[in-house]
Amino acid sequence: MALDKNYYVSKVLSGNYRIERFVGSGAFAYVYQAVSPTGMTCAVKIQYNLVADAKTRFEREIKVLREIPPNDYLVKYYADGKTDEGYPYLIMEYVDGMTLKEALKRRRVWPIRECCDLILQLCDAFGGLHQLGIVHRDVKPDNIMLTRSHQVKLMDLGLIKDAQGLLKLLESDDVMEGRAFAENLDKGVLAGTPEYIAPEQFSDPSLNDESLAKTDTWTDVYSLGLIFYEMLVGKK
Repeated sequence: MALDKNYYVSKVLSGNYRIERFVGSGAFAYVYQAVSPTGMTCAVKIQYNLVADAKTRFEREIKVLREIPPNDYLVKYYADGKTDEGYPYLIMEYVDGMTLKEALKRRRVWPIRECCDLILQLCDAFGGLHQLGIVHRDVKPDNIMLTRSHQVKLMDLGLIKDAQGLLKLLESDDVMEGRAFAENLDKGVLAGTPEYIAPEQFSDPSLNDESLAKTDTWTDVYSLGLIFYEMLVGKK
């Protein structure tokens, strides 16, 4: 069935998570605010686009959030599963605040100290991912939340890449279940948002040999530098 964005409002997912309201949508999933069995507010991401590549990318996001060590600056994983209709979902931390994109609309140029504080938090957010050789690849103000206490929360791992092959190896050795990282989904695909991606993200999709790809953890660092510049100067 074609999934309407309001279909799951007021419904209860397994584990007794009750969906309260629709929050927003992306290219492949809807996001909702929900309440956990303990009364805690959480976010639910339900994938509505079930094409093969989208399903694999969503599976990758869930797997990384589930397995990665806890990080104060990365949105927290709570649970995952499938709805009765067969749509995969991810339950995670609900961040009360605004995106950096929204914050930049309110204030184009930021004080240097605030910029440095935010960038240092983001460096910590990327630390856990990069130690595993995982590249976010979609580092942009839309995917960075700022809480009311000015804490950073990095989110949306839908375009992550296992750049150094560690997760693929763990899957092949059955240390991690599934084979989400076995397939190359990137040939011919420009991953990321053009204003915030590194040069290698433009050139890698044209390669016939994936082993020649240059996208790696430093790719996120480049994107982070572009965001730092935008905050300091007030323009991309």
